[in-house]
Amino acid sequence: MAISANTIIHYTEKIDTIFSIIEEGRFKLSYCLEKTNTRGGQKFSFAIAMVSFCDIPISDYKKHFKPVKGKNLGYYGDYGIGLSKKWAKKNGLNPVIYIDTNSFAGTALRRSIEMFVKDNRIIHIESFFEEEITQFACYSKNYQGDLYRKGKLEQKDYKFYDEREWRFVPQQKSLSGQFVMLDEENYLSDRENLQNQLGQNGLDFTLEDIFYIIVKDESEIQSLVDTLSKKYNSLDQKNQLQILLTKIITSEQIISDF
Repeated sequence: MAISANTIIHYTEKIDTIFSIIEEGRFKLSYCLEKTNTRGGQKFSFAIAMVSFCDIPISDYKKHFKPVKGKNLGYYGDYGIGLSKKWAKKNGLNPVIYIDTNSFAGTALRRSIEMFVKDNRIIHIESFFEEEITQFACYSKNYQGDLYRKGKLEQKDYKFYDEREWRFVPQQKSLSGQFVMLDEENYLSDRENLQNQLGQNGLDFTLEDIFYIIVKDESEIQSLVDTLSKKYNSLDQKNQLQILLTKIITSEQIISDF
């Protein structure tokens, strides 16, 4: 069995988010606050503009579910859209660089970032070197650490490496008036406004790029079919749509059949 998949999947907690992504034909960028611990207790913490995906085969998807009051709920939601690796590579996505807390590589990256930040505040990103280091920092994540969701501790010593995350992080020049990386203080002081502004930027896809659409249970399939039929209703899209409808799968099926 393959360790990685031919698709990468974006997970979410709400079916309305799936509908919005499909209707717009794009993933909206959002800031994600990432805290990376390095050797000697030193760390760097920034909000990064991104879209996140997992490189996990469908057969292993259920391993990322946990029982909550008798229900199986994924850490990142019961809904998802899987797109081809070909699409990912064409659009410049890349696997996350996992950093062990005690590694010398993590220390080297932190020290490089400290050349243009002070007290975890970005002071300037002016040179070619600083912009390139910023890109590497945006793709870094701890191999293992405490998992927080919406500010609450979900699990201690969670192995982030098991998610096999891929990210899309845009180049700074492609963001008009926005920033690829924000220091934590500036981000938290105006979070809602910054998220709304960044959300005007996105990552586009076509019908052919989609490999899977995951919903929670069968009761939601018909509304998804209706949404797809409204979005892709031209004659030249109908054959593609019929193929796509065969790729709808439920979280319940994954848990019971794979």
